[in-house]
Amino acid sequence: MPDFWSLYTGGVLVREGIRENLYDYATQYQVLQSLIPGVTKQEFLPFLNPPFVALAYLPFSLFSPNSAYSLLLYFNAVLFLACWLLLYRWIPPTKKTFLCLFLLFYPPLYVTLAQGQNSVVLLLSIISSWLAFKKNRPFAAGCALAFLAVKPQLLFLPFVLLLWKRQWRALLGLFFVVALFSLISLLVVGWQGGIHYLQLLWGIAISSDHSGINPLFQPTLRGFFEIFL
Repeated sequence: MPDFWSLYTGGVLVREGIRENLYDYATQYQVLQSLIPGVTKQEFLPFLNPPFVALAYLPFSLFSPNSAYSLLLYFNAVLFLACWLLLYRWIPPTKKTFLCLFLLFYPPLYVTLAQGQNSVVLLLSIISSWLAFKKNRPFAAGCALAFLAVKPQLLFLPFVLLLWKRQWRALLGLFFVVALFSLISLLVVGWQGGIHYLQLLWGIAISSDHSGINPLFQPTLRGFFEIFL
């Protein structure tokens, strides 16, 4: 099932005022069934992102699923264009044509857009952070990097690298935005909902197959070591 449905479901749950049960699978599945009658539990992809992400998708939930999907597709396409424009001036002239052709025939890009994933937001976060570092604006770089909190596990390696490089101002920016996202998340789901989300993250971290996430099939260090060992 495309990622769009889990993100759209998260937006619907917030719109309907569901707080503590945002990460209750039965509740999520019930809402998804109302959107896609006949969907099976094997096809069910739960919403696993932080609460502030569900709030960000609330505007899309105001539209029908088909209209919301189209809007999200256009939104991600515009974000990717922004990423391309930010990078274009830094690409050597001899490689610009090659890179254009590469992106044009790069299947994962089309899969990301078609699935309605939020990977383009993560790409924009990394590029913005990189450009801020090049302009010697470490605090802004840390703020931009904090948007990786859309998928919290992605923050671990940047945090370690910034700590190793003693980029204190970048770390300050990172903590500032993450704290802001945490506050928004608490306002969305309350303390009890926040505890449920932390329990969910812990369950995913210690499980070999949780909520359709199997590390053996993930392009991560953990996936590599599980295959290797």
